[in-house]
Amino acid sequence: MSNLSEEELAKNLFDYMKLDHKLSKANAILALGTIDTLNAERASQIYIDGWAPFLTMSGGSGRYSENKLKSDSHIFAEIAEKMGIPKNEIILEDKSSNTGQNFSYTRDLFMERGISVNDLIVVHMPSSLRRDQATCNKVWPEVNTIMAHPLIPFEEYHIRGYSGTFTRKQFIEDLVGDVQRLKIYAEKGFSVPVDIPDNIWNNLEELIARGYDSQIVK
Repeated sequence: MSNLSEEELAKNLFDYMKLDHKLSKANAILALGTIDTLNAERASQIYIDGWAPFLTMSGGSGRYSENKLKSDSHIFAEIAEKMGIPKNEIILEDKSSNTGQNFSYTRDLFMERGISVNDLIVVHMPSSLRRDQATCNKVWPEVNTIMAHPLIPFEEYHIRGYSGTFTRKQFIEDLVGDVQRLKIYAEKGFSVPVDIPDNIWNNLEELIARGYDSQIVK
């Protein structure tokens, strides 16, 4: 066991998973569905700022969506409309239930509409971005991904993120689950392999040993 606090262990995981790519012009923006509506706000603002000509909200139901009356993508689209984006400028993908499907179903939608995508801005929670990129590299390898996230620091994310519904413990458990999936899903062929430094994996195992295990794949 290390002398690090649970906050320090979790922040190490968060900083590893968070990818801070510099925004650049792209062919489309893709917001990945989740309980965290900050993703919709961030993706919409990137679109309003003119970084890409197409905005896609992707997501049917996922780990935290089962009890909602609307799909993630429809909830995200409503947020975009409230921010001033016309409904007819938003592409909806509302069938996916996991990250791989977010990418594959969106890819198919673009192909059906004759939209060519070389550079894609992907918006999701910072704690999921490294896994998102690994998944896209497997499912849609010809696309260059520019990863973006809500600009919320680790210390505030469990309060301001997840639409204000997660406790500190749930936030850390979700983070632990995402890091573990980075390895497990690569082994299952769902994503490309990614190097996970020993210290990050040790931090993960220590948090699991301390009881942060509700979102791990068993």
